[in-house]
Amino acid sequence: MRDFSFNDSMEEESSGGYNQDPGEKKKIIKFLIVVVVAAIAGFSVYFITDALINGNNKQTVVSSTKDSEMDLDDEMIVYLYDNVTYAVNGIRNDKFFKSGSVTANDFTTQDKIYFALRYATEGDFIDMTSSDIEDTADSEKVLKTYSISNDKIKEYVFNFFGKDVTYTTGTPVNIAVNFAKDGYNAGTLNYDSLTDSWLVTFDSVSEGGASMVVNPYLYKKVSAMREGKTNNIIIKEKVVFTAIKQYTDDAGLALDKYDCAVYKDYAKTNQLEMKTGVVADQLTLLGIENYAENASTVTYTFFKDENDEYHFLSSEITSE
Repeated sequence: MRDFSFNDSMEEESSGGYNQDPGEKKKIIKFLIVVVVAAIAGFSVYFITDALINGNNKQTVVSSTKDSEMDLDDEMIVYLYDNVTYAVNGIRNDKFFKSGSVTANDFTTQDKIYFALRYATEGDFIDMTSSDIEDTADSEKVLKTYSISNDKIKEYVFNFFGKDVTYTTGTPVNIAVNFAKDGYNAGTLNYDSLTDSWLVTFDSVSEGGASMVVNPYLYKKVSAMREGKTNNIIIKEKVVFTAIKQYTDDAGLALDKYDCAVYKDYAKTNQLEMKTGVVADQLTLLGIENYAENASTVTYTFFKDENDEYHFLSSEITSE
């Protein structure tokens, strides 16, 4: 038997190994070419597919920045519109109607606290009247003093305007709320620095409500949308303005007979209609629907803060 040696192995490999076979080399080259071509094709498919997918994604991002209509009955829309149309005894603050455009900077402390108290509840006003006064024989004639904390006012101002709006405490503020205290709903707030609160004695009733034959403003929200680029919410309202005159008899007694003018503008220079000699029941049927085509438009804009809460940003009234 021949013994195996290292030299023998090397000789056999050198004489009969595949590395020296030209056919084998060609096969290897062809194989490598196929692998490279396959790799190139794979990368091409990847990049094309990625481009298509990313392209679609980019289109989605672009489309998300488009304005989108919102349902008028959407909970947020109802809430925001109730804020700006807040009325005591049926009468709104006319801040949004007097000027062409309004921002938070245009609101006085009086205006700011008016809208802040839109969120107030009866329980926010704490009876501060001395028990000694309540025990006197004439206590029923003494109007009580109530206190609402300045923290509550700050909270409610924030709810409406956001965190960057301030107000002053140095002057009295006339208020009216939608609930009664001691049979009244109006009074004057005075800031008390010792307790960091506002003190008020409710001593009158705000005018309006049942006494109004026709509302001084006829209005209705007509559209709502979210701006894609800013996330602002925009609500549009149609509004007209009324002026009423009641007839009296020879003795000066009031009659159920009225003249009512309807105007496009707050200044009452552009008259849309005059109703003459009508009764109260006819006036109660008046609505913005009768004048929508010729009404003015109020556009309210609300911004979203870092906590996804919306606050008043601006308004504009136009003749459109």
